[in-house]
Amino acid sequence: MAQVTRREGKLGVSYTLTANLGRDASGKQIRRHTTYKPPENWSKARQDREAQKAADKFEDGIKKGYQLDNRQTFAEFAEYALELKRREGTRESTIEAYRLLLERINPAIGHMKLIDILPTHLDVFYRQLSETGGRKTQARATAKIDLATEMKARGFTQKRLAEIAGISVNSVATACKSHVNRDTATKIANALKVKPEKIFSFEEYSEPLSNKTILEHHRLIRTILATAEKKMLVPYNAADKATPPHHKRKEPNYFQPETVYKILDAAETESLHHKTFINLAVVTGARRGEIIGLRWKNIDLIQG
Repeated sequence: MAQVTRREGKLGVSYTLTANLGRDASGKQIRRHTTYKPPENWSKARQDREAQKAADKFEDGIKKGYQLDNRQTFAEFAEYALELKRREGTRESTIEAYRLLLERINPAIGHMKLIDILPTHLDVFYRQLSETGGRKTQARATAKIDLATEMKARGFTQKRLAEIAGISVNSVATACKSHVNRDTATKIANALKVKPEKIFSFEEYSEPLSNKTILEHHRLIRTILATAEKKMLVPYNAADKATPPHHKRKEPNYFQPETVYKILDAAETESLHHKTFINLAVVTGARRGEIIGLRWKNIDLIQG
């Protein structure tokens, strides 16, 4: 049942109405508040009675979606929206990709109430992403020593070091040849039982994002706010009225027919394995990973 707290002050009588909406996933009770001010010429009994009616109506309205839940923040609702996506069958890899985008989105607008988010807030955020990448700085680590030789001297293979460090083999290989982030470098150093600064040099830098990547953030914000609009938590979708950057599609770089014929002719001298791969790539236009992932169940020999 909704709760009512009477307050008397210099500006007269008012009531704080509290709607009880159950508990969240951590067991914390969810409460929402609003203020009710009755006419001054009513008796105290009537004021109390009408305040309780208003409180019950407020609580019932939020539960049924008729009232705007003004206290819910973007970050809180984003978790709910992603869970809805998961229940609808969205792949877990896609959900994880959304969470990576939220790592930039939440520091900018995650603390804001849904009802307070305006198109201008989003425009400022998109500009920040284009100027600084939406993050203060990130450390890039480059090996100061021949990391591959050091691993070999200590009896480590890339696979073994990756297992101990809790990272992928690709990350270890990248660290040997190029730069990685501070977290990866620290895990490698800990696995080798040396201080990170002894084998890596760290450079702080800030990198702007491409328009294409900024648009990915915009689309996720728009999707989350569209869900909030559908649930009647906001009067409109602020992302629909924001101005994200334009992304110009690059002209695809593709082989001309004469080049394709030369490739197919050259493939005739290769093994059946490579010849099949090349022909599939040319005929279907599939990606390398898609062809590698093919199984016999994907092929219909009867219908070709």
